[in-house]
Amino acid sequence: MLKRFMAIVLTLCIFSCGLALADEDYIESEFEYTADGNVVKYYGGEYVYVPSVLYGTTLLRIADNAFMDLGITGVSIEEGLVEIGKEAFSGSNITNISIPSTMENIKDGAFAYCAELKDVFIFGNKGMQFGENVFAGTGKITFYIACECDNGAFWERLKIAKGDDNYEIEVIHPNMSATDETDLFGATMGKCDDCGITISQYDFDIYEPFNDVSEDSWYYKYVVFAYGMGIVNGKSETVFDPEGTMTCAEAAKIAASIRASQTTGEQIVPMGAKWYDAYVDYCYEMGIIEDYITFDWEKPITRGEMAYLFSRCDFYPYYINEVPLTDIPDVYDTTPYAYEILDLYDKGVATGDVDFSFHPDANVKRSEAAAFISRIIGYEMRIELPKG
Repeated sequence: MLKRFMAIVLTLCIFSCGLALADEDYIESEFEYTADGNVVKYYGGEYVYVPSVLYGTTLLRIADNAFMDLGITGVSIEEGLVEIGKEAFSGSNITNISIPSTMENIKDGAFAYCAELKDVFIFGNKGMQFGENVFAGTGKITFYIACECDNGAFWERLKIAKGDDNYEIEVIHPNMSATDETDLFGATMGKCDDCGITISQYDFDIYEPFNDVSEDSWYYKYVVFAYGMGIVNGKSETVFDPEGTMTCAEAAKIAASIRASQTTGEQIVPMGAKWYDAYVDYCYEMGIIEDYITFDWEKPITRGEMAYLFSRCDFYPYYINEVPLTDIPDVYDTTPYAYEILDLYDKGVATGDVDFSFHPDANVKRSEAAAFISRIIGYEMRIELPKG
């Protein structure tokens, strides 16, 4: 009897000590958390990174209401955390969240009424459970889910968690290894360590819908790339018109779109009296076009004019050649836009014809524009020129 009594006392002592330890809060850095790994409050900036270990304490859970109604905009949770509590982020201003593969449970209303939430990245764990109304009161969300979660059961749980049909799912492959293969554009292919699929680093389908672009044409891969990246369109849904010309306005739209894709990633919204006004304004605003330079926007653009726009829109210059101006037979230091033309040669974007001539006064063909666009964005497609 005494032994049983002592065992009960010991158990109660251990239990009460455990409770006392769990209830002891620590405030370190931007977080308030408990000794048993609950993140209970946040005092930091707009973007939140929740670590798995903080000052020697292993963090496992985000407690109920921990980030509720805060003005945070983005959240990334490190591998190791296993639970997000009830209404943990409810009513906050987050636009995106990254959920680790170790996450096991996301409780009721965790992201409810996050009106700005657009992107949810789920990096694994097909057994992850969702409570009720996890995403209630949100707008359209894109769920980027790891390939290991690409199954009907997980999708059904995710659909119930969203509570409506205002969402889309894109499958991602977070664990990729480089292979010896290259894709159509010369980029190294990657192999997913989880599902075994081999894919290109570019996230668009490698196809083109144009009847007038054959696979054996020199410009095929460039049209596919420029179209796939959303920088250039066809003349219609099925016609690209590779031999056709391009207006100065169309080239300004391309230059603006390239710069935006390299910086903010946002699309420029057309507005103004003419369809191209917003793109032209953007080019001047970003310094792509200098204030004293003007173009006749509706006339066909020359190769020299295009070189000016395309050289200056490239936000991340990358050089692979050193070409003396004297190596370009038809470009002199007095040629309009001579040094922008030279810049494209040095970057491996322009190559000229067999004797390196650029033909600056000739009109640009749409196929040529596609090649320039592709080499600006896709470094693997830049061309190294012979020295000397």
